Amino acid sequence: MIRLNKFEFHSPTSLNDAVNILSSSNGETKILAGGTDVLVGMKQGVLQPKHILWLGKIKELQKISFSIKDGLKIGAMCTLAEIEQNENVKKYFPSIIDAVKSIASPQIRNSATIGGNLCLNTRCFYYDQSDFWRTSLGNCLKYGDGICHAAPELSRCTAVFSSDLAPILIALNSVVELQDANSTRKISLEQFYNDDGKNHVLFNAKELLTTITIPFNPEIKSAHQKMRMRNSIDFAIANAGVAVSLREKNVCNEVKIVVGAVSSKPIIATEVSKKLEGKEITEQLIQQVAIEISSLIHPMPNVDSAVSYRKKMVRALVERALRKLIMNTGSNFKNYF
Repeated sequence: MIRLNKFEFHSPTSLNDAVNILSSSNGETKILAGGTDVLVGMKQGVLQPKHILWLGKIKELQKISFSIKDGLKIGAMCTLAEIEQNENVKKYFPSIIDAVKSIASPQIRNSATIGGNLCLNTRCFYYDQSDFWRTSLGNCLKYGDGICHAAPELSRCTAVFSSDLAPILIALNSVVELQDANSTRKISLEQFYNDDGKNHVLFNAKELLTTITIPFNPEIKSAHQKMRMRNSIDFAIANAGVAVSLREKNVCNEVKIVVGAVSSKPIIATEVSKKLEGKEITEQLIQQVAIEISSLIHPMPNVDSAVSYRKKMVRALVERALRKLIMNTGSNFKNYF
């Protein structure tokens, strides 16, 4: 049995109590949602907080609502299983259901939350180890000092952000609400992330992620795709979220393509995506765009699978998503090797 270090446990019943606890904690508090990521880090010794703030009793964070005008609003403490079973999500956002179902296992989804998935800790071979293993290697930038062992030439941490919900929610132009003891602010989800594996989420230690809002647009179709080593439990080695709106005859009005699990933040292929807009989408154009997006991706050798294979899988996943949405056909994995 792996023992945890001593900590003080807080279990507030209101949002105000929670942000007040964070406000007085001097940055030494770790937020606990479903615990499927944080508790693992604590047992590995990479997380050693002096205070734990559990949000499980705050009803304000456990609501899902939908309207045509306001879109889909999901409280940060809603479990993935609750999202998967929600009729409005099933009807209006099936791509979110696909993403949720790809995460871990049914047992884990019963505990894991949407807020936890969007704030998932970054992963790296050189970090997700025992304390003895890490210190014998000389530690790393993510743990506090040393170098990035995956890319010693870089001055930033390259640990990988593997959230399956972030790419599709960014593609759907989602907005997150952050609250501290004094104010509430809203930012787009794509602004929520930073390309640094040590500090990959851009909110301060006194803020809580409270709500995720996904706008509803009946003209938008979206798709989620994921590649992993096994079809259950495993984190993605690459994933993609794509949203498109079409005119008649497969002419693309606008498109947003987001690639995840290959960097410290999701990668939005803005410039390449523009090559689809205003054009009739053909198989040749889909392949061209997917190849260009794959060429922009530079995975680090710090998680499962070879870098070259993950790049090829980015191409495969983007092609698969675009074919599904535009050509209404299945995937074809030939000619990637």
